Amino acid sequence: MKIINFFKIADWEIKKFLLTILLIQIVIFSFIGLEITGIQIPLLKLLIAFIYFTFIIGALLVTILRKHKIKKFISFILLIQIILLGLVGLEIMGIQLVWQLIAFIYLTFIPGILIIRILKMHNLGYIETILYTVGLSLGSLMFIGLFVNTLYPLIGINNPISLNPLILTISAFVLLLLILNYKMDNGFNKEEYFNTNDILKPWILFFLLIPLLVIIGTYLVNYYDNVVPIMSIILFISLIPILIAFNKIPKNLYPLVIFVIAISLLFHTSLISKFISGYDVLLEYHYADIVLKNSFWDPSIFHGYNGVLSVVLLIPLYSIIGNLSLETVIKVIYPFIYSLVPLGLFLLFKNQTNNDKIAFLSVFLFMSIYTFYLEMISLARQEIAELFLVVLLILLFSKKINSKNTRYVLYAIFGVSLVVSHYAIAFMYAFIFLGVWAFLILFRSTKFKILINRTFNTSEKNNSRFNMSIFLDKFSFSNFLARGFKSRIGYLSKETLFSYKKNTHLSLGFVLLLLIFSLLWYYYVSNSYTFINLVYLFNNIYTNITDLLNPASSQGLQSIIREYSSPVRMITKYLYLITQFLTIVGFLAVIFRKYKLNFEDSFIAFSFLNLFVLFASIILPNLAGSFNTSRFYALALLFLAPYSILGIVILIRYFIDKTKSWKSKDFEYSLRPVAVFLAIFLLFNTGFVTEFTNDYSSSMVFDKADWVFFFEHDQDVISAQWLGKYRTGRVYADYFSALTFSSAGYIVNNSNRNIKDTTNDTEMLANWTTVESNGYIYMRYGDIKTVKTRNNNPYYTVLSFNLTKNMNKIYDSNSEIYKSRY
Repeated sequence: MKIINFFKIADWEIKKFLLTILLIQIVIFSFIGLEITGIQIPLLKLLIAFIYFTFIIGALLVTILRKHKIKKFISFILLIQIILLGLVGLEIMGIQLVWQLIAFIYLTFIPGILIIRILKMHNLGYIETILYTVGLSLGSLMFIGLFVNTLYPLIGINNPISLNPLILTISAFVLLLLILNYKMDNGFNKEEYFNTNDILKPWILFFLLIPLLVIIGTYLVNYYDNVVPIMSIILFISLIPILIAFNKIPKNLYPLVIFVIAISLLFHTSLISKFISGYDVLLEYHYADIVLKNSFWDPSIFHGYNGVLSVVLLIPLYSIIGNLSLETVIKVIYPFIYSLVPLGLFLLFKNQTNNDKIAFLSVFLFMSIYTFYLEMISLARQEIAELFLVVLLILLFSKKINSKNTRYVLYAIFGVSLVVSHYAIAFMYAFIFLGVWAFLILFRSTKFKILINRTFNTSEKNNSRFNMSIFLDKFSFSNFLARGFKSRIGYLSKETLFSYKKNTHLSLGFVLLLLIFSLLWYYYVSNSYTFINLVYLFNNIYTNITDLLNPASSQGLQSIIREYSSPVRMITKYLYLITQFLTIVGFLAVIFRKYKLNFEDSFIAFSFLNLFVLFASIILPNLAGSFNTSRFYALALLFLAPYSILGIVILIRYFIDKTKSWKSKDFEYSLRPVAVFLAIFLLFNTGFVTEFTNDYSSSMVFDKADWVFFFEHDQDVISAQWLGKYRTGRVYADYFSALTFSSAGYIVNNSNRNIKDTTNDTEMLANWTTVESNGYIYMRYGDIKTVKTRNNNPYYTVLSFNLTKNMNKIYDSNSEIYKSRY
């Protein structure tokens, strides 16, 4: 049996394509109408549950009698199992199946796929089609929200960010795109079909089960403190690169496996606790909540998070149209979108290395670092920004888009969307793109090539070649770096230096657009909050430039030299240092060796500049602390991950050459130790190992007692709302309590656009703080537990504050609130 390929919807016959989009549009309107009238539809879940319990029993009896075609039977049972577990998982996450799911598909895919067809982007492949579709959809939604928020109040609609204005505007936009599709892309028809036998293979269905089991596993952690299912899944995930290295998983399943690993790792942390957990995400929630409750975005509020549309418009839009809570959008929808980033990296790395396994292992390294599944779930704006960055990179290196006009349109959409999604990434990569453009101009210059060759000439008789092997003979390992897979590179010629494939798609116009729009947007939005902080950062670095390599002012250097009492944490630190060393080895090997890995000159330029940024975060004072060292490293791995894998391969090949202990020198064999290293790396990062060492847990999943400061609890939200409602003065709180109060203690005030921002009424509490008259001290459940049991916790500045001095306790229910007596 064959079914039409939905991943290639951009290549369908136009009438079938348009009817499908119209059907989804009608369904969206229908469910909104049913919701408005108070009608709910639980029938589908009951029907599937009925089918599951009746069909399974009957099918088992039939199979006992008829033992042929067992594979088809098992596949079909697994499919029903997946559907049932999927429904249970959606119920656990608070998602009502029909409306929310269709609304998510509609918002995330429909606008983008329509734009793709208008631009006549056909035959792209699965991954490119999905990423372009999602990127175009998200960009469209943010700018539709901006359009509605800016223009509708001028015509008397004072609540533009609400259901009716948004759904009508988005629907009108979709209908306009439908008309343009019919006019501009009417003649193309290249439909593809799936064979159901290929889809219902046990391997595929087994991998599809993993994210559903993770959802159920987090439920068991939240309500029963049972971590065994999650630990079992993480152990299996750690074995996947080994299965890849030993050719146990077909190459055509690599993209599916990467997506499954990504979404499983993200969900295993994002779904812990029913409330928002983390750092920045609490303030992101706060500013999204302001927009949601006022049905309007006020761009003048003085805070950086208020200036990024990925927070103040995209989150509320998903919440309103999809009938989802803000928590669900942040904890479910955004991680799902971010799980597409590793898919894009796989395509990017595959094109650069020309090797599926290296690409897979490189992406696995990127997903193994704790920043991916622990920090990123607390950085909603960065999840969206990284997606746009990866889509831009895929566009830059794509060979499938021949039209320059199409490229220019996509560069503009994705570039501007990146800027409004995250200020730091926008500025960082605007300058990196500028640096890459300058590098390419320099290295492709004939005069520069002549200068290099003259500089490295040893004599005129050696055909303008510099004998690199003689120069490196003194250093055995360096000499090894100058050798190829099969033969030694005797000379470094201009053909070697400049033989990388050239990518000519990066233009100065796009670079200037990215840079100028970043400066203009963050200068005029949020009263120049971000622009002021950027100037302050550069001034701070300049005035403290004498503190180079000072651990007290360099977070990056401090993280390298820091000592831990825990052996497990020390091992984890050294594993990170090893990967960074391997990255340098791999990068140098690509520069000095004849690899047949398809690297393009622009990718190497990107890699070099990201290495430079990493070194700068170690050397320069106060740079790493402004963004966080771990986030610098995670971003750099978007380019550097393949070099780490190559670095391990080089060390293994060097060991084989020296010891002659390995008879087979097949490159495939070198990837097996790489896979083992990655498995160990993941187990240490996820906190799996600490579960067996009785150590301070490095994961909030396995030991919530150690991470009590990280979570919001029911009593925290209730107490913050109570204080927000009845307070009459300034609130004092430590970092996490202040974030909780800002996110949960917000008071709606929509009169005359006087939008209340409680962050301005909250002051950080320290040992030396003097509480003003009529002031309040707010302490969460995590504060109380931490003050009593872990006074040296680095996340708290309050160590011995006398809360009873001149204070009255006015609230005591696992959270505590004190009020000044005078």
